[in-house]
This record gives sequence, C-alpha cells and structure tokens, in this order.
Amino acid sequence: MKKVLSFTLLAAMFFTLTTVPDTVFATTEVTVTDLSDFQSDHPYENNEDTTWVYTHPEDCEILEITFSLKTDTEQDFDFIYIMDENDNNIEGSPFHGNQLSGATKSVNGRTVKIRLTSDESFNEYGFEVTSILIVSSTGPITNLRVTRITRSSVTFSFPSPENATNIELQVSQDGGAIWESAETTELLNSSSTTATVDGLEFETEYKFRLVVTGGEREGISNVVEVKTLGEISPESDFDFDPAAQMIMEYLGSDAEVTIPKTIEGVTVTAIANDAFYNCDTLFTVNIPDSITYIGDWAFEDCNNLTAVTIPNSVTETGEGVFYNCTSLNSITIPDSISTISDLMFYNCAGLTSVSIPDSVTYIGEEAFYGCSSLNSIIIPNSVIEIDYLAFYGCNSLTSVTIPESVTDIGDEAFSYCTSLTAINVDSNNPEYSSDDGVLFDKPKEVLITYPAGKSGAYIIPDSVTDIAEEAFFSCDSLTSITIPNGITAINNWMFSYCISLTAINVVSDNPEYSSQDGILFNKSGEMLLIFPTGKSGAYTIPDSVTDIGEGAFYNCTKLISVTIPDSITSISEYAFEGCRSLTSLTIPDSITEICEGAFVNCYGLTSVTIPDSVTYIGEAAFYNCCKLNSVTIPTSITFFDDYVFAECDSMTTITIPNTVTYIGFYAFGSCDGLTSVTIPKSVSYIDDYAFEYCSSLTSVTILSNITDIGYDVFNKCPDDLIIYGYAGSDAEAYAYDFDILFIAISDAYDFLIDISSAVYNADTQSIDLSVIINNINSKPANAYLSVAVHDSKNKLLKVKSRNIEIQDTQSPTFTDSIALSAVPEDGYIIKVFLWDGMDNITPIAAVDSLNINNN
Repeated sequence: MKKVLSFTLLAAMFFTLTTVPDTVFATTEVTVTDLSDFQSDHPYENNEDTTWVYTHPEDCEILEITFSLKTDTEQDFDFIYIMDENDNNIEGSPFHGNQLSGATKSVNGRTVKIRLTSDESFNEYGFEVTSILIVSSTGPITNLRVTRITRSSVTFSFPSPENATNIELQVSQDGGAIWESAETTELLNSSSTTATVDGLEFETEYKFRLVVTGGEREGISNVVEVKTLGEISPESDFDFDPAAQMIMEYLGSDAEVTIPKTIEGVTVTAIANDAFYNCDTLFTVNIPDSITYIGDWAFEDCNNLTAVTIPNSVTETGEGVFYNCTSLNSITIPDSISTISDLMFYNCAGLTSVSIPDSVTYIGEEAFYGCSSLNSIIIPNSVIEIDYLAFYGCNSLTSVTIPESVTDIGDEAFSYCTSLTAINVDSNNPEYSSDDGVLFDKPKEVLITYPAGKSGAYIIPDSVTDIAEEAFFSCDSLTSITIPNGITAINNWMFSYCISLTAINVVSDNPEYSSQDGILFNKSGEMLLIFPTGKSGAYTIPDSVTDIGEGAFYNCTKLISVTIPDSITSISEYAFEGCRSLTSLTIPDSITEICEGAFVNCYGLTSVTIPDSVTYIGEAAFYNCCKLNSVTIPTSITFFDDYVFAECDSMTTITIPNTVTYIGFYAFGSCDGLTSVTIPKSVSYIDDYAFEYCSSLTSVTILSNITDIGYDVFNKCPDDLIIYGYAGSDAEAYAYDFDILFIAISDAYDFLIDISSAVYNADTQSIDLSVIINNINSKPANAYLSVAVHDSKNKLLKVKSRNIEIQDTQSPTFTDSIALSAVPEDGYIIKVFLWDGMDNITPIAAVDSLNINNN
C-alpha cells in the first residue's frame, strides 16, 4: 500500500502521525495451561513475536524450567526471552542459537513468560519446555536433578542446603526398599550444590535421594531414577554408511559415548566430517581401535566434551577436529599420528596439558590457537615445522623450548601468549637461536618474537637488522625499547598493542630513524611515525613535522588531546584509530584531507569542526565515534564516503552542505540519535543502506530531484518515518516501493527549518522554543509556523500555529512558548512545520524535530 498524505486540515496530519505502528512485529500472547502447549511452532514463523505465559497453580518462590534438546533459534537473529511476571528478564536473557538446548533456567515467583521474536531470517526449530519444577527455599529439597550419566557414574545438582549438619546421598538398587549411603567423589557439606557417584555397574537401574539433617532444608528430597549407559553405545545412535565404513552422524544424546567396532556387522573405520558437531550433551567419547580416520570438524562445538581417547589405529585427522571444544582438559595424541592438523584444538580453552609423541613432524596452522589454559608444552625433537599462529593466545604458557629438529616456524606462532616470558632454542638448531628468551634467526639478524609476558625495558642487540612484523604484538609489559643503528625498516603497527610502552628510543647514528621524547620519527624529524601506546596526557606535535604516518597514534588509549600544527596538510589513514580517551582536537586550516579511518573508534570525541580547507573525508573516517554529537561540515566537501559517520550514536543532527553530490554506503548507518535529515538539491545519489538502523530517524527531506536512491537506504528506521520531497520525484517513487509515508512539498522554496533550542520552563510551565529558517530563496505570500509537542511514544500533546512574515534572503529567528501542564517523565518530541496557508495546505519546508530526554 502506498502511504501518501494530502491535507485539508493541519490537525489531520498530527493525527495520522500518531497512528503509525510502533513495532515491526504483531505481538500475540498465549496463556498456557498444559505443558504440551508450552512450545513454539517448529519451524516457527518469520516476523514472529509471541509470548507464552504459564502460572503455576501452587504458591512457590522459584520455578525451574527445562527445555528440550530440540530448542534452537537462528544465531544472532532470533531470540528467546525468559521473564518473570513483571516482564523482568532473567540473567542471560535473551537467548539465541542453541543456548537453551537441554538447559534448565530459574524464574522467581509462580509465573514464567517465554517470548520468541524472529527477524526476516531462516527459521529454526523454536523452543519446547519439557518440565517445570517448583522450588522452595525452605523444607525438603524437591529438585535433586541428574546432570550427567555415563557408563559408570551419575552427577547430580541441587540447591545448597544451608546450615545443614549432615548431608547424605543415598542409593537403592531394589526399587527403594533398602537405601544405602552412596560414596560421592566430593565431600558433601552445607554449601554443596553438586555430587558425583562413580564405580556403578554398566546399564543398571538405580534410585537416588538426598537426606538432609538440620537447617531449613531438613528432610528427604525427591527420588531420582537413573539407568547407567551400556558398555557400548547402541548402533541405533549412529547414522552409518556401510559402504564407506564411516559414521556419518551421531543421533543420540548420552553424556558418555563408546563407538562400537562394528555396526550391522560392518567394521567401523572412519568418523565423517561434522559427525558429532554441536553435541552439547557429550562429556566423554571412546574411539575403538578399528578407527583409522577422523574427519574435519568431527567434534566441533562439543562444549561439554572433557575427555577423548584416541587409539593408535588412527593415522589421519582432518582439520578442526576438536574446534571450540572449550571444556576439553586433557588429551593424549597416539604415536600413530604424524601431523597435528590445522585448527585441531582451536579455542580448546580448558586444555591444560597435551602430550605430543615423537611421531609428530608437523604442528598445523592455529592448531592450539586460543588454548588459554595450556600451561606447558613439550615439543619433541621430531617436529620439523610449527605453522602460522600454532600457539597464538596460549595465555597460560610461561616458557617453551624449540628443539634441534625445528627448521620452520610460521608467523606469529607464539604471539599473544601473555604469560610467556621465554622462548628457548636448542643450541644445535640450524635455523633459530634465542637470547635472553627472545627468538631470533640463527645469526641473530632477525628478531622474530619477543615473548608477550616479558616485562621492563629492552635494548635490541646491535646485530639485528630486521624485525618481524608481529614480533612485539601485545607485549603488554614492555615499557621501553631501544632501536640500534642496523634497523632501517619499522612497520607502522609494530608496537600497536604494547599498552605499557612509553618510549621508543633510537641510537643517534641510525640512518633512517630518530626519536624525540620517546616518540619515533624519521631521521629528519619531519614525519611522526609511532606515538607509544602507553604514553598519556596531552601532546603537541612539533612545528617541524609535515606528515603523520599511517596509524601513528593507533590504540593510544591514554592520549586525551593533541594539537596539530599548520605544517601538516593531511591526517593519514587510521592516524588516531582507537584513541578512546581523545576528547579534544582542533583541525587546523592547513589540513586538506582526512583519510580513511582517521578517527575510527575515538569513543571520547564529542565535537569536531572541519575547516573549509578540507576537501576530502575518507571512508569510515569517524566510524564508531559514539559520543560525537556535533560535526561542522564545510562547503568544500563534495561527497560523503562509505561508513564515514556510521555508528555515531550521539549525533542528533547533521547539516549536509549544498555542495555534496554523493552519500556513500552506510555513511550514517546506526546513528541512533539522528532524528531528521535534509538532503540538499546538490545530491544526485544516495548509496545502499546509507541511513540503515537510524532508530530515531522520523523525518527525511529530499530537496533534490535525485535520480538514484540505493537499496534499503532507510532499512530498519522507525515505522513512523516520513519522507518529504517533490511530487512525482524519484523520492516519492522510492517511498512507494519501500512503503514509507511520503509528503509532497512545494518545489518553489528551498527553506530549511532548524530548531536551535527548546527548554522546559518549570516556572511558566511551558516549553521555550527558538526556530531559525535558513536557505530562503524567495518570499512566500503567506507563511504559517506550526509547533507540535508529542510524548516519547509520538502521542500528540499540544499544537500551536501562527502567521509569520518571511523576507527575501534573510534567516529569521522566531521564538515562542508552548504551555504544558506537565512534561512527560520519559521526555518529549518537538516537531516544527512551515506552511503556505491554513487552507489547502502545502508544506514549504520539511519538518524539523528534536528529542528531549528529561534524564
């Protein structure tokens, strides 16, 4: 449906504005009386927003809700909210992906609300509640619960029986006629919440209960019935390809899996790619000695997998076999393996130790990447190559020894190991050497890796002529460094993450570099190359400097202000990226260009005035300057590059000069504070998604007869967005295509309205308003100024209109007061309109609006 308004009465406009829906979704609510109704459709619908409400018939303090293993939504797009009766989200809500698969969550009170929202995206199963349990904080425990079952053990969870004098887990094997004390692996006390019983028989039925003596929980808990797993997992739990002798997929949900040697009488020799992918219930897996190959990503995202037995029969593994198995804590690699494949243990954050056999000759790319708990590693004398990023981010590793056999170490193999203080090399190694724990090539001419955990000052040896690009990456404790005369090439980003580095010193006879006050310059001092990231306070760039190097101030988080001299004509690419404390900056008239990413992520920057001398602002120049609320753009600018002001959340207004012809891709994307925008006549093209996710944008004026408006320029903007433009223009056609309300304005005038101030006066109980009318190109016969005040939900509160006189070429200021008995607590919205008369109204300027937050 085309949304176009024609007016005969001013009030009609205000009424129509307040009837536009507030949300994308059509919200529905379902009252659940039976747990069988407590689930979404599977698959659920796109653009769904449904809330299921369940109230327990009995009074209780807590409800425990358990979800089925099928519960799943599209990651990062569709969400499940769990709320109490007052619509308060529980911790972690909303959930997405498989975060609720098999999970149990608690809600205070006797009512639980579950809300499912979905975007226009690929839908998944949805959710299904399998049980709701009453939990009381007093009286016998009613929610003794099984969390894990294996062939020989059961693990339980329960609320802490505070002040208890004795706690006993009891077991029965005869249906409950005789109860005996069960020996737990933990010593139970009044603060215990878990218990594990080990040494049980395979495939045997048991009953368990918790007996509490003393305290508010005294009594006998609910009885839990369990059956331990069989010695071998049933064949029906596996999708098996007999022709390939390969397990294609695990179909079960057991905590412990023992893969059978044969299925359907055929020997199992391989595990396929992704066979156990995302098996959240899996804790341990036993692989039989018939298996020779484990495929790519076979156990990826098995987040609860703690132990794996790999037999000597396995000779080959694919990449990423245990990728993101974050609970895997130890593993033994058999002698039959010669290669630790790429990404094999990527992000196995729980892995504390690993034994690499003498058979291994190659440690693959990112093999142990992100194994942050790995505290020791012995590299055997059989290893020839340690590939790119092999041990990157192993933050608990304190030292490592490179054996004689290693002849190839990939880039950043030991980077970002923040506890690593020494990389030692066997003295007989033909390719590498070490000095004071620092890794070099054999003749010590190339500094390869400085251990990230090594602290203090460091003087690079005189023999060094080259430094590897990432040699000093994230050396957080390095405080100063001295560059010898042999080094003639330094990468701009070399010390970017050395957050304690306050001085880069250069020996006086270095032919290429110099330093002043610990800052790195070229030899002549005309180019500032690197400002140390740990240096704090204000800084004035010397007048002798004519150039700022690329990324020169990158990640200087303690820099609060910088003064740029008139000798500099360009702010280079990413020059001040990540200077999150930079609040003050003056751009001098000498600057002609602000290059790509120059001020990316300058979170503290609040205002910028760009002088008339600047003719170019590069891509993403001010990206994610989230506190930037004021920017002055000169008429020397002819286009806005891609992402130039994207993610500038605090920007409430932007004046686009009448010289701009192009607005780039996502140029103002996610500028959440932006309420209105006027596109001048000069603009001929607005690129895709230019104003996407501008969540407060309700008014856009397009004064040009624009010929090209990109795809979804205003995607995810509010439903009450209005586009003002000329009748019959491409702007009107665009509004029609994307179902946006369009209001035609007179093409005889170019007037622009600017609300310069609006303040609530408590003494007079009124809003004092000041409005400037700019860009006057001719005098209208009649002009009426109308002011509307809305609450934060766009409900009309007050309208006031009056005749005004506009003279040629002037920019008059009009002031007025709008009486209000009270101002809404959550703020209000002011909208100002300009018309050519009170009958047969034609707008002669688009709306300007201002959001006022009382907080």
